[in-house]
Amino acid sequence: MVKKSTKRTRKFAAKGGIQAAINARRKHQKKARPIIAKKVERAKAREGKGAAGQDRQEEESEEELPEGTKFKGMSVDDFLKGDFMGDNSENGSGSESGDSEDDSASFASLDEYDDEETHMQELSQLAQKDPEFYKYLQENEPALLGFSKTQDVPEEFDDAEMSDEEEDGRKILTKDMLDAWKADIVKYRSLKSLRQLLTAFRASSNLDDEKSGTKRTFTTESPELFNQLVVASLKFTPMVLMHHIPYKELSDGRFKPPAQVPKTEKISRLVASFLSSIAKLMTTLSDSDTQVLALNETSKLIPYVSGQRRAVKNYLKMSLELWSSGEDEVRLAAYMALRKLGASSDTSLLDMVMKASYLTMVRGAAKSNDHTIPSLNLMKNTASELFCMNQEASYQHAFSYIRQLAFHLRGAMKLATSSDALRQVYNWQFVHCVDFWCMVLAKASAGDATVFDKKKKKKSNGEIQVALGAIKLGPGMRHYPLHLHLIRSLLHLIRHTKTYIPLAPYILPILTAPLSPSTKFLPAKEKLKPLDLSVAIHVPSGYMKTRILAESIVDEASFLLAEWAESLQGSIAFPELMLPVTVTLKRSVRKSKGGKNAMHVKTLVERIEDGCKWVESKRANVRFAPGDGREVDAWEGSIDIEDSPVAKWVKVQRKARAVREEMKRKAATGEGEMLDDEESVAESMDEDGNDDDAEDDDDE
Repeated sequence: MVKKSTKRTRKFAAKGGIQAAINARRKHQKKARPIIAKKVERAKAREGKGAAGQDRQEEESEEELPEGTKFKGMSVDDFLKGDFMGDNSENGSGSESGDSEDDSASFASLDEYDDEETHMQELSQLAQKDPEFYKYLQENEPALLGFSKTQDVPEEFDDAEMSDEEEDGRKILTKDMLDAWKADIVKYRSLKSLRQLLTAFRASSNLDDEKSGTKRTFTTESPELFNQLVVASLKFTPMVLMHHIPYKELSDGRFKPPAQVPKTEKISRLVASFLSSIAKLMTTLSDSDTQVLALNETSKLIPYVSGQRRAVKNYLKMSLELWSSGEDEVRLAAYMALRKLGASSDTSLLDMVMKASYLTMVRGAAKSNDHTIPSLNLMKNTASELFCMNQEASYQHAFSYIRQLAFHLRGAMKLATSSDALRQVYNWQFVHCVDFWCMVLAKASAGDATVFDKKKKKKSNGEIQVALGAIKLGPGMRHYPLHLHLIRSLLHLIRHTKTYIPLAPYILPILTAPLSPSTKFLPAKEKLKPLDLSVAIHVPSGYMKTRILAESIVDEASFLLAEWAESLQGSIAFPELMLPVTVTLKRSVRKSKGGKNAMHVKTLVERIEDGCKWVESKRANVRFAPGDGREVDAWEGSIDIEDSPVAKWVKVQRKARAVREEMKRKAATGEGEMLDDEESVAESMDEDGNDDDAEDDDDE
């Protein structure tokens, strides 16, 4: 008896696969039989669907025949039409017109691109199973035994499409073919048409296939048609997959992978192949709109490949490259893709995203200048949002990386006299890391962080100690820009966490150093521009001991001290906290030789003293002791610090700095001419009218 064929072979035969192979082979060799004849045979096959049961009975009776006599006297046409391999009634030989039932059946071979090769193996086994029939095929139909999968022709291509086929077996993609696939997908959500669309996309986008020896089934010669193919593949793939196997999104923004049904494994392989092609294509694209579209649409496919680590890593690598090097809109789209990847119910994916994003940000921070710092700030802001998605998981990463910063600082403190030890800490990467973790702590404290609150104090203390220890490591004027960067990060942490950090002992030495009588300023060797401390961590040699450096340091340090005072303006103990600050600043102004810097510090002292008087007037009628914590908290909560003198002065300073930054941006982009900094600040001061009064008092 003949061994019964596998279900896949029976399914392939029931759908006319053998007949399609023969027709394709004959069309390549003789160009004689039109494809329309095959469509007629397919229609006849639909009409004969009811006879499937009868054919199956005939097959069972044929299996009882002695081996070697079953196919005697049978022609090839009788063999093909006899349905000798049978069919299951549940699968049928239904239509391939695109209805939902046929889509499910056709998807069985969605990722089985080697079904034809399997069928060739079945035919080759005939030499052992039935030597007489195999000899008959060799003598009468050698083309059937010489069948090759590279010569297979899709059944839905008409004669006009086949005429565009190249000599090497590749088919030229036409607009009619693409429109037909798109119409079938939109109307029926056809998985078969989607598979053909993605096959054409993969063949057209993988330009290195020819170099590696891989044969491409499609080729696209028109750039416009290729763009349409890319957009159609990106738009229609999530739509079709969500129709057949939707995934569930939870209320907290996370998602659960789709249910494990027979289609799921094949779909995940198809999506992984598609994402691989997208990753190769993105390396050659320079159009930001297409990159944004690709990131937005492929992020919808992440739930289908969340269980495939290789596909996830490749997609993560692609997203991180665009997140770290693309334009702003591309960076934001890449951030949303990373956020979607981390929204999986599998927390290991979020761990992978957090670790990779942090390391990418640190590597990019090695080269910081006025052109890259805005991009780095965007990376830090978006990465901090990723770390706040799951605070239980982010705590482990934060603890490890802050501890790593502490190890670097401890190593530098042991070798404090060595310049190499200082370079381990006094670099852009260390500064950006401290600033990043301050941002993470600030955002985590602002939200609903029940898990984080239990460990916030311990982690905040570690971050604060690392930053303050780095400031004390190198006290020289050359390192003042780096100290100001670290102080600015700690101020951000103070504003959002309401944590008291004694920054006055670290700001006052920087502010009073240019006012000291022992500081001798040297004439500049050349005309220097004002030093932008926001994009520098060391003072260039040409600026050392110059008045331009002193003015820049005083301006920045006084502004940071005013911001620190503003954060404490709502405290009932503000006058007592500011007393050492005002005494130190008054002494420095009195010993200085006067000038612009002394006037600036004197104005700051006056505003702080006005703030002390404002708090004293507010607390004059209180009837509780300082030790009554509840009453103190209630009083501080009722104070509106926006009306305080310090807050008003800081607001004016922020507006003046914003005007200055905008003018610098316009000068860099060529939108306008760069005006004098002092004139721009004076114009902004005149609008508010606050600083004019202060200058009049100073003149008197």
